[in-house]
Amino acid sequence: MIKTTQLCFVLMLLTFPGVKLFAIHYPGIESIATKLYSNYSVPDDEPADGIAYHKKRDGWHIAKTQYNKETEKTSVITDELFWSSASGKYQQLTIFSKGMTASFTERVRTDLRYVSLYDFSRCPYYGYKGWDKDIIVDFGNSTPKNDTVLESLGRAYSNMAIGYTDPQYAFHLDEQLNLPESERINLFIENEKKSIAAYDVLRKRNPHFGVLVGEITTKYANEIVSAYNDLIYYHRESAFNSYFSEDLYDPFMRGIATALLENCDRNGILFTSGDNDTFPLWYMQWIKGVRKDVTVLNLSLLSVPKYLDRHREGLFGSLPVQLTLTSEVYSQNEVFYRYQGNDWTRVSAPDFFATQIYTDDQLNPGKKMTCFKACNIVVQKPAALFGQYELLNKQDSAEIKIDRQYLITGEMAMLDIVLSNYTSRPVYMSVTSSAPRYLSDYFFLEGMIMRFIPAHEPENKASMAWTHVASLTLLTKNITKFFSTDTTCVDGTAARAWITNYHLQGTHTAEMLLQSGDTVRSVALLNSVYAKFSPSRHTPGASDYYAINVYYMAGETARGDELSNALIKTLSADLVLWKRMAVLDEEQRSDRSRAILVLEMLGKLANTHNRETVAANVQNVLDKYPELR
Repeated sequence: MIKTTQLCFVLMLLTFPGVKLFAIHYPGIESIATKLYSNYSVPDDEPADGIAYHKKRDGWHIAKTQYNKETEKTSVITDELFWSSASGKYQQLTIFSKGMTASFTERVRTDLRYVSLYDFSRCPYYGYKGWDKDIIVDFGNSTPKNDTVLESLGRAYSNMAIGYTDPQYAFHLDEQLNLPESERINLFIENEKKSIAAYDVLRKRNPHFGVLVGEITTKYANEIVSAYNDLIYYHRESAFNSYFSEDLYDPFMRGIATALLENCDRNGILFTSGDNDTFPLWYMQWIKGVRKDVTVLNLSLLSVPKYLDRHREGLFGSLPVQLTLTSEVYSQNEVFYRYQGNDWTRVSAPDFFATQIYTDDQLNPGKKMTCFKACNIVVQKPAALFGQYELLNKQDSAEIKIDRQYLITGEMAMLDIVLSNYTSRPVYMSVTSSAPRYLSDYFFLEGMIMRFIPAHEPENKASMAWTHVASLTLLTKNITKFFSTDTTCVDGTAARAWITNYHLQGTHTAEMLLQSGDTVRSVALLNSVYAKFSPSRHTPGASDYYAINVYYMAGETARGDELSNALIKTLSADLVLWKRMAVLDEEQRSDRSRAILVLEMLGKLANTHNRETVAANVQNVLDKYPELR
């Protein structure tokens, strides 16, 4: 994937109606933001979201926006051309006075954190209402020969489609709402099919073309499943059945999805977070019929009331999801604020929803809001779990302390689902997701999923003890299940997160087996991890360091040395590349710091185990780059 904060987007062969082919080189958004703040004095009281960047046909525009609390919408107040595509030069702005903005570097970083760098980099136009329509008008009459333009056309059709069903997101046109529902759904289907058609051409033309979620083959599959999911609300999902005549996703992704579902106990609830840990699971359930009893809930969608409502009733054979707060409460509140009183109490889980949640208008007079009082929620471990998890205290409970000033709707919904269901249904989360801090201590690792158990784990001596483990037996069993998955992987980029996590969880399991005295199984498991997925198929880092530690502690020094030198070679090559680059973006700086840290840790580890040659190799690399440390 390209580094969007470093490269200017080069749009080749733009075709405007009635105009011959030509090339336009748009500066990257980082250059635009830097030029803005280094040459104009933007007031300190101008909020970050009060500045908007619009990438249009005639060039880059700077807009001042204003948020209306009554309508809860942001509108454009003024809009000026800042960089002209016709002249390739910057224009003088009148909305701000000349001069450098105080702390302009920080202002640039702040703005870049809150914009879609990928879309600005890849799309010819972006950042304003109608960007999708403009792309469709200019490029939709024929198949673009440029792969990046073709991808942006697919994204434009997809964004246009969502405007007919979920207009509250992104930059959708107001007129999309002024249609009968049946017509809106027909237009949604029409635009989604055009989006999928664009991705289909691209995947056949260039199957390894990199996009945000991995490669275009995975994006093509995700778009189909995503559209299918949206049409479930309207009972029109059969409109996409024809796409399932071929298998979607590569065998590895299908295998991972199946293993995740199979790791859940009967009628489990599984939280996921991203595209690649959600859509393949839905595909295997809804289309392939795998473990339809498991309810897969995407954390990002928990803030959508209609998404919660459909799961209250059960979906495609899964049991209804219990929620204590009503649909009306979720539909009327985007944020739940904490009451700013000094009273801090302890309440049971049921009492939290009955006594600590209340409606008040003190935070916003004239508009009632649902709030919660400060408390510790006492959650008992169900008796049914006694004895099933050998590493847990036999009698235990948890106290969930919500010390946040507010919870967004999705966070409150997750808390509601967990506390309302965990006694009757097992509740899990994929390792690629993360729970809020007040819940994370009670999710225990069981392979590539974690189960919510309101209990405590005795002190874990393992050096990788950043994840709680309730049962080493269950963890080992579930990790081993992944050895049966097909490793035929078309999209290595999309699979990278799973491969990295597989290394982490596999190494963690091996280390815990070693701590328990089972050296033979520990080494066998770790050997299987590296036989299954070679180091070249995941990003070298902490998992390799800990694996080296396990090998050395188990007396497998030859394997430890081999892996150490492979890791040193990879990190050394990365440092050579980073040293040559004049400018590093934030992600690259973080990667460089992590590489240095891993090398320093590896050097200490080698000295501890008297691996003098490895220690010397590490030191040689570090000595070459003293300025990077």
